[in-house]
Amino acid sequence: MAPSQVSERGHEAMRYHYDRGSCVYCDMLRAERADQARVVVEGRCFTAFVPYAAFSQHTVWVLPHRHACCFSMTQDDELDDLAAVLRDLLARYYHGLSDPDYNLVVRSIANELVGARYYHWYVAVVPRIAFPAGFELGTGMFVNTSLPEDDARFLRGVHAGLATTGSV
Repeated sequence: MAPSQVSERGHEAMRYHYDRGSCVYCDMLRAERADQARVVVEGRCFTAFVPYAAFSQHTVWVLPHRHACCFSMTQDDELDDLAAVLRDLLARYYHGLSDPDYNLVVRSIANELVGARYYHWYVAVVPRIAFPAGFELGTGMFVNTSLPEDDARFLRGVHAGLATTGSV
């Protein structure tokens, strides 16, 4: 049985696909790449951006350009680009945020659902620079006081010690 957060994410993606006939993550990625305001790093096969309603400050999602519901469907050349984008992003965290602890989560569909058109796997990178306080602990809702565009602008502006990947 999947955790409720994972199930809810899948159900919302399925509902969006049913209502609109497209993948919510593909549509989100297309909009982020067109607008560029929240994009931090863009590679050949992956784009890293701060999501519109980020869970916490400087959270970044890394999505593959090619629609795939499962991480296991990733091709070798795509993995090389994913490594380069993550290396660039983590260097920005290291130099710009003083090397914070972070969580890196691969959001992928369950094996029995491989081939589903409604889901798009991605990596969520969440630096641990703020900690839950009374409101968050009491309600289960998290407060992020920063604007995603400001977080992305800050991370794009960090250049110390970076190898280029085709960064924005």
